[in-house]
Amino acid sequence: MAFSLLNQLRQINRHLVELPCPGCGQFDPQLIWRYDRYFLRVNLSVCRHCSLVYLARGMKDDTQARFYGQLYPRLMRQPPASKAVWNYRLIAGYRFSEISNVVGQCQSVLDIGAGLGFFLEACRAHGCEHYMGLEPGGPQRDHAVQVLGLGEHVRPEELDEQT
Repeated sequence: MAFSLLNQLRQINRHLVELPCPGCGQFDPQLIWRYDRYFLRVNLSVCRHCSLVYLARGMKDDTQARFYGQLYPRLMRQPPASKAVWNYRLIAGYRFSEISNVVGQCQSVLDIGAGLGFFLEACRAHGCEHYMGLEPGGPQRDHAVQVLGLGEHVRPEELDEQT
């Protein structure tokens, strides 16, 4: 089963496309971190024009539907295993550190697709004054809200072009 999951992630990775900055529409990212969770080469970047931190490679159409319909529920199982929680916190802290090294200390964060909430938890722990997450997945959002105590900082929201 794990082998099948890795093969499916490799297939998804091959279908990732370059994305413009969702803030200003420019294609001029400064790379922060090439790979993120799930071994996908998403190129976490900061836009050189408007300074928005975003994924410069991502999924579109059928690839996105397949990922969130088939793989995401398997990757973000509820409740997460205790070993996974340690790993999620480690990755979230590392991601926060890498972003901060490039853009400086963040006072406000909007995490679109907040998942289980570990990145927002890291933001809170590092002194972000204003932080908000949008997460369409009910079990993932419930973990962030209830287990991590993020409460009203994580809201239910469908993630589409309008978001």
